[in-house]
Amino acid sequence: MYVKKDRITVFITLLLTVLIVIFSTELNDILLTGSKLKATVIGLLYMTVIYFVLISIYLKVVSFFGLSPSLIIISFIVIFYSSGLFPLSLYRSYIETNFWIELLSVAVICILIGNFLGRILGNKVGVSNIEIQKNLEINKNVVVILSILSLLATGYITLRYGLLIINPSNRFQVPASIQYIVEFIIPVAISVFAYYYDPNKKNLKVILYVIMSILMLFSLGYRNQPMLVIIGCILVFVFKKFSSKTVFEWNKIVKLSLGGTILLVVFSLLFILRQESSTELLDWNSFVNFYQVTYYQMSMPIFPFHLSSREAMGVTTIALERIGQINSLLGNSSFFFQDLKTLLPGEQLTAGNILGRVVNLRDSVSLTPGLLGGLYISNGFLGLSIGFTIIGFLLSYHWYQFKRTNSHRSLAIVVLALIYSLELVNRGIFKPMYIIVLLIPYFLFYRKRAK
Repeated sequence: MYVKKDRITVFITLLLTVLIVIFSTELNDILLTGSKLKATVIGLLYMTVIYFVLISIYLKVVSFFGLSPSLIIISFIVIFYSSGLFPLSLYRSYIETNFWIELLSVAVICILIGNFLGRILGNKVGVSNIEIQKNLEINKNVVVILSILSLLATGYITLRYGLLIINPSNRFQVPASIQYIVEFIIPVAISVFAYYYDPNKKNLKVILYVIMSILMLFSLGYRNQPMLVIIGCILVFVFKKFSSKTVFEWNKIVKLSLGGTILLVVFSLLFILRQESSTELLDWNSFVNFYQVTYYQMSMPIFPFHLSSREAMGVTTIALERIGQINSLLGNSSFFFQDLKTLLPGEQLTAGNILGRVVNLRDSVSLTPGLLGGLYISNGFLGLSIGFTIIGFLLSYHWYQFKRTNSHRSLAIVVLALIYSLELVNRGIFKPMYIIVLLIPYFLFYRKRAK
């Protein structure tokens, strides 16, 4: 019996080896002499193996230090800006490397300081408060009301402006207030998932609700919001599974690494698809030639991060050179908090619009400076230090609250704070939704009544 199984295993292994040898020759020909688009896709197949190994090593290292939101945000911000500093292309090639390394170092140190302060206060949860948080239930009526509001706003956008995922140019016409109502579904979906998801059950209903939420968010025409829900649910799963223990078992590391690698591959393919299908962007072959992308065959999946990072640093560099023009458009307002004005009646000038006018000299363009840039443009090193200390504090405080209370509300808050911090790293401009998302869980959860 076992001998027969061994023979089958050996046969399958030999067959796969032969197929790999045969196809690898053809793949290598495409990689070296084929079109740049095909070569990039083939190269992505090779790079998935390398990134799978790198993610596995990272998770193994994390297991010794312990999983925490602060470690995740530090890892992300270092990878995000480092990918831009690495000379993969000539896109926004005028950035000054030493300046950005200095800003990045200050940011990491301040997150660690905030993490230390948050840990001290987060661990000071009283026994009575622990019992209150353990007995919190989700308010189904509030969930239904907020879901219906988001659904109605989704219907309004679709009927009036069309399917924005197909016609993204129309998304700038949608009022900010309507967009925020659709985005209500993000904290609701993550709170529902944090409350109902059980790693030991099928969870079909809660997964269907999350899928419905993702489809609603596509009405906004952006990729970020659906990705926030997906990443948020993954973090809920990881934090529930591994918050009280470290991830030493290799089988778990392999599964998590495989999931992370698949996400990177999907993200890379969507990026290439966007370049190829958009009428406003250069196709991939033209992009590689114009910006002289180095080793384009091996550029994925890091290149989308490289491009976003370079865009943020390049925009900030020009903005600092023209800071007088920005201040004249701002008046007495703060650049970082300028988008809070979108809650006021009438048409308001956003921080992205200001950068579009000053940097690209076009009124119809909206640009983002990244979090390092956004804070530095507003208040220099002082603003940068305060901003990242607050982020480190909030993540750490709610994380240790969750670890002490095991509360669904604390879990939802820490996940929401983390995913929006990740978005803010790329965006760099504070918006009203960042306040709203942290308030919604307080309305969704209530204390159980004693029977």
